[in-house]
Amino acid sequence: MKVKITDVIPSVRLPAGRVGKYTIDQFEVNEMDAVTYNLKQHLHDTPEMGMIPGTYTRLWRQDETPVVMMSDTLSERRDHVDFVLSAWGDVLINGLGLGMCIDPLMEQEEVCRVTVVEKQQEIIDLVAPTYCRRYPKRFRIVHADAFLYEPEECPDVVWNDIWDTISDLNVPEMDTLEAKYEEAAWVDSWARERCENFVDFVKARIEKWDQIAKNLRLLQENGRFVDSSD
Repeated sequence: MKVKITDVIPSVRLPAGRVGKYTIDQFEVNEMDAVTYNLKQHLHDTPEMGMIPGTYTRLWRQDETPVVMMSDTLSERRDHVDFVLSAWGDVLINGLGLGMCIDPLMEQEEVCRVTVVEKQQEIIDLVAPTYCRRYPKRFRIVHADAFLYEPEECPDVVWNDIWDTISDLNVPEMDTLEAKYEEAAWVDSWARERCENFVDFVKARIEKWDQIAKNLRLLQENGRFVDSSD
């Protein structure tokens, strides 16, 4: 039976706000935005990353240029479904972000407690108060580095989500965190498979676009492609 993503992980319920260089806001995706975005995903052979029109929430960091760290679009929610459905007992999450999994985890009676470890105090100040008020007995936030934090007891389920982007460079850190909690009943890291296959993915995309460029040149040379700049 196919799982409906929105039934497992609903939209994030967080107020807009800013602390330091971190901001939470809502953004709209209209029908044309969704069509354009989905066309790009099909060209990249990643239709599962598609978008539907709606209002979404995002967390972004103000660097030299703004960096979106996380959003609650369907593609991002999809990445967390296996974790939420596998959770039980004492759950540890490395990386707070929007806290997207906290609400659905708290709806599960088999989840006793959720502990989130977050390195950035500004993100804690921006996001954590909402969940502390919502779940005062079962939610706990810890200000610490995920690689240095040592829980008193090994949690039952561990989810590592401390990375902003998909890259093969994330894999060694994933290995370290997963080895650290090897005694847990279930442990995994965000987008691990895509990170492991990142180099091959990029090579395949380059080869595909090279072939498209070659085909366009052939069409132009054969007189069946008109350059609009002429």
